[in-house]
Amino acid sequence: RLADAGLVERLPRRGARVATLTEKELTELSTLRVLLEQFVVARVQERLTPELVAELRAQVAAMRAAAAAGDVQRLLDLDQQFHELLWRHADHDLLSEFAGQLRRRITAFLRAATAALGADELERHAAAHEQLIEAIAGGDAAVARAAMTRHVETAAARLRRSAGAVAGSTAAAASGGAR
Repeated sequence: RLADAGLVERLPRRGARVATLTEKELTELSTLRVLLEQFVVARVQERLTPELVAELRAQVAAMRAAAAAGDVQRLLDLDQQFHELLWRHADHDLLSEFAGQLRRRITAFLRAATAALGADELERHAAAHEQLIEAIAGGDAAVARAAMTRHVETAAARLRRSAGAVAGSTAAAASGGAR
């Protein structure tokens, strides 16, 4: 199952290792996620109710509390629930299934990249979801799509920085720490 989710690479006659995310894979996942999430926000806007806005805001309040407490695991769980809530309210079963598969592919990488964030960055991450709510509730589809694009691209940039830090520390360890 880990291999199917893209989290483990099987090596013939050698076992398995934790998967890495190449720049090409990250770009493909991010661009696909942008398209799907833009479609989601457009569908959610068509179905938006005051109750959903209140539910989304409660989710963000919980995310901000987790960020303030430095509880990265809780913040990430709430982040995932936030997006799943949007997908549910998009009311498109096939989209939800497909987007869920995509999210599972990158969740472990997103968790690793987010775990490295400082307290201020965790709060900004949580607050970014409030900006998404405002963009969706504002009713302008172009604004909502742009907000979602920024949100996904910010996550991709965080993954790139995290991967660069890991690559840098691996190179430093291989050279005995000298640069």
